[in-house]
Amino acid sequence: MLNDETRRKLRVLNIGEFIEELEIQQQDPQTLALPFDDRFQLLTDSVYQRKYNEKVRRLIKNAKFRLPKADIHDILYIDKLPLSRGIIADLASCRFVDDCRSIVFQGYPSSGKTFLGCAMAIFYWGLSVYPVLAYLRYLREIVDGRTHAFTGELTEIAQDSVREGVRCKTLFFTDDAGDDQRLCYYDLNKYPQEGCSVNRRYTVTVHGQSIVAIQPE
Repeated sequence: MLNDETRRKLRVLNIGEFIEELEIQQQDPQTLALPFDDRFQLLTDSVYQRKYNEKVRRLIKNAKFRLPKADIHDILYIDKLPLSRGIIADLASCRFVDDCRSIVFQGYPSSGKTFLGCAMAIFYWGLSVYPVLAYLRYLREIVDGRTHAFTGELTEIAQDSVREGVRCKTLFFTDDAGDDQRLCYYDLNKYPQEGCSVNRRYTVTVHGQSIVAIQPE
């Protein structure tokens, strides 16, 4: 166990995460059975990843994106739109940067232009900092699709909009996994008859920004 003085020194060095990760290791008998070098390597990897993730969140927050959680892996492809996986894959290569070309997104209001712009900017930052993992993750998920769930509080029900030719409710949630708002769309044909209540917590399953299922806590 670390004594108080060692803990203090780690925090002064701005690596207080070592304390938390070490405590996690001490609760796992299998990890404790590893040689010291292996344990220290796992400890270093965990702390590095935590600091890297925090750096990413800080930079994205400072950039003040309208949709700071926009992600090109969340793009929903449907036949009605002239948007294909091939087009996005070409943009994701970021050749337009090397060629000094600009990207212009055109479309009707609420058609997803802001989402695409924010998603490409955030993806390019990740690609330039950590290119191999970022691009491999993209290639894997662009094929498999990406449906995920989050839990948070419904903070606002905005004006109805038309998204990809479908009339939708526009909902804003907080996400327990972060401090940023999540913008989601709910097909009016699937919207619960009893509606949704602001300031109530929900578990929401989405594909991209489209709500697949919603369950009150």
